[in-house]
Amino acid sequence: MCTSCSPIKMSEILCDNFEQQLPEIITAINKSRFVAIDTEFTALYLQNSDQRSLFDTPEDRYAKLYRTVQHTIPIQIGLSAFSFDPGVNIYQSKTFTFYIWPKPIMSINLLMQIQATSFQFLSQHDFDYNKLIYYGIPFLNRKQHFQVQNDLKEENWPIDCVIEKYLDDIDKNIHTWWMSDNENDDKLIIESLKHKLKYDIDAWYHLQNHLRHNYQDVSKNKRLWTEKSEENDLILTKVTDKKFKELNIKDNLKENTIRSALGHNLLMDLLLLLNTFDELPISYKKFKSKLHNDFPLIYDTKCLSFKVLRKIPKKLEWKRNTLEDLYEYWLDGRGKTMSYNTPLVKTDMVLQNNSYHHAGWDSYCTGFVFVHMAHYIAARQLGIKSHKSRNITSSEHLHAVKMIENQVNLIQASLSHIQIDGPDPKSTRPPWLVAISLENHLDTSQVRLALSTYRHIDIEQITTQKAIIAVSSVNDADEILERFSKRNDFVIRKYNSLLHNKYAHQLFKLSIGMCAFTAVGLFYSMYKRI
Repeated sequence: MCTSCSPIKMSEILCDNFEQQLPEIITAINKSRFVAIDTEFTALYLQNSDQRSLFDTPEDRYAKLYRTVQHTIPIQIGLSAFSFDPGVNIYQSKTFTFYIWPKPIMSINLLMQIQATSFQFLSQHDFDYNKLIYYGIPFLNRKQHFQVQNDLKEENWPIDCVIEKYLDDIDKNIHTWWMSDNENDDKLIIESLKHKLKYDIDAWYHLQNHLRHNYQDVSKNKRLWTEKSEENDLILTKVTDKKFKELNIKDNLKENTIRSALGHNLLMDLLLLLNTFDELPISYKKFKSKLHNDFPLIYDTKCLSFKVLRKIPKKLEWKRNTLEDLYEYWLDGRGKTMSYNTPLVKTDMVLQNNSYHHAGWDSYCTGFVFVHMAHYIAARQLGIKSHKSRNITSSEHLHAVKMIENQVNLIQASLSHIQIDGPDPKSTRPPWLVAISLENHLDTSQVRLALSTYRHIDIEQITTQKAIIAVSSVNDADEILERFSKRNDFVIRKYNSLLHNKYAHQLFKLSIGMCAFTAVGLFYSMYKRI
């Protein structure tokens, strides 16, 4: 374990401790300067046409991800809330790992798809599927929540035989207590809920609905409130109608208290969270508006890493900006001593340093990397040049990274990132190239094989003899143009939309034909006059 960690206990949030831990989670979020998130999920994409491509515009990429997340869920959510103590210059992380798994309830029976490679990948990183299936937290998004409420209002759902027997057993005691006018006897505790009622959310909904509906007295302004204790006892409370409505609102309140959210390559994480617990708009524009409303400040450490890399001396650069590489770089690598008065980052987790792709650990690593990169930029901006210099505040750290505020990285697309709170930037990718066959037919597999030494290449055939090529690096594009300008089977040139776009080319030929036809007609009419 790293020396910057203070091992206490890792908080895993499951269905049997969620309610108990909820106050601590909310407190940690409310006290935090920022919250780092990470998810592990059931699939990267569900059809080949939805794989990412350098040809993707932001709208294209959103449409692909939208289709994927309709049948994909996060199964593990990592949340690390970072608070700052300026007196000792320490960021303290409180990390929670949520296992979530859908349960059938009323008319809701979630259909999802699982990608074998995704589950195999998580298995290789020791993911606990037994914990997920048996103890995962059930959930509803906003639309499903309203559907369940309507189901309950219809009251046409058959009462489960276990609930019916349980009600028969306790009904006499409840009725006697309910009819009593003793003001000091406003609470009734029924111990030891049946096993089915402990873990079956559907059954618990039925029980609550039955009791709350059948025990109310309008003439005496008396309603019944039901809840479950940490010990799985059923707690019944006599309340006024006004108090009942207040409790009902509080029971269903869903309020985002995260001021600043950060992640590493977090676009998919954000879409999954919105779709799983709320509702994802079909429109890309509406998605950005909704996301900005729910998360006013977003920081993507992938975007930040590109900015920081430009400021680091060549000999101290990192090789890759994956989360694992960045964490190792700032923990024990060359980044460890690059700045003075770097804050200490502590965590409450007990995890090995190689526990990557565990959502809790990855969320902590994201926050750790964010603190170090933000401090490096802030120290340069404020001229911190010795250990005797003052410590940098958390507000100054956040101000130093304002240039990447609400930017979210796009992996392998036409843009490097999107801007959540405004128009997206212009593309900085190199212009497209075009492969042209010198024979009758262009074999794109042959072109792909010839370009396989280059890191990110996407090819799209536009005619039998031509294919456009998208390249992520300007250096690669220049090298490809030089290497493939004089082949015998095909050549690669700069793409020209007028010459190489099949529609523009057809229009160009059509316009030439029309001009020729018009010229012939004019010549013929002039000839007749003569």
